[in-house]
Amino acid sequence: MVNLSVFGQEPGPCDPFFDPNCESGGGDPYEPVPIDGGASVLIAAGVAYGLKKVYDKRKQDNKADMS
Repeated sequence: MVNLSVFGQEPGPCDPFFDPNCESGGGDPYEPVPIDGGASVLIAAGVAYGLKKVYDKRKQDNKADMS
């Protein structure tokens, strides 16, 4: 595997990626990121899509068995 890092712009005078003591804001680096409503909606949509695919596949298989 090849690790390729791409940066969109030059880091500012304080880069928290390389300097853990950097005070660039953004809060506590050890505080967990909350999962908001948007992520919950995406997860629910993925589950619903998967269930629909299973339902459609079973329906298709039942039609083939009856023929």
